[in-house]
Amino acid sequence: MIRGAFLKEYAVIFDLDGTLWDISDTATFTANTVAAKHGLPEISKATVKKAFGQRREGSAVLYFPHLPLKDSLPLIDEIISQTAKDVLSKGGKLYADLIDTLKVLNGDYDLYIISNSPQAEYVKSFIDFSGTADLFKGFYSVGELRLTKGESIAKVVSDNNYTQAVYVGDTELDFAAANEGGVTFVFAGYGFGEVKGAKYRIDSICELPQILMGVFGQ
Repeated sequence: MIRGAFLKEYAVIFDLDGTLWDISDTATFTANTVAAKHGLPEISKATVKKAFGQRREGSAVLYFPHLPLKDSLPLIDEIISQTAKDVLSKGGKLYADLIDTLKVLNGDYDLYIISNSPQAEYVKSFIDFSGTADLFKGFYSVGELRLTKGESIAKVVSDNNYTQAVYVGDTELDFAAANEGGVTFVFAGYGFGEVKGAKYRIDSICELPQILMGVFGQ
């Protein structure tokens, strides 16, 4: 989804889970609700955190290692669909200083979200819960675009003719997606993953404006 027409010179594109918010409590609740419904073993919060940023197949292996993919993938789809609904009622934890930082960034850059989620409704759940619709030029899931995350990043940059862009994320998959998309990666060290080799790192979202000034040479 794209909002507005006027474009700035630079774009800042965000991952969602582990970068803008932490929904591990809600996601664990949802995963175990679905697992219990089907008579399957409990899924730990640690396992749920490992699954953030994974594709459907990766999540299926982590959540249901004893099941073949033909049986586990429909369960993952059920969990994803229910999570989008549960997020609206239970919410997630926005990282400290998130809204104030987004407002600062919005003054200088176009902001986007590109999430690994196969469903656009999940990203919209974050937008509605956080009340940030007016701060983002666009927000997408890779399922909505039917592209890889790297291809999705490249599409946003090329379609809007940005001079330069960065992708902010918290996993190795995010790092790889930024490289595939041809943009600079900023590692959100406060998130769920570990990334080796990232040139830029932030340990709080409020550090991002200063980092971006260096990245964009401002």
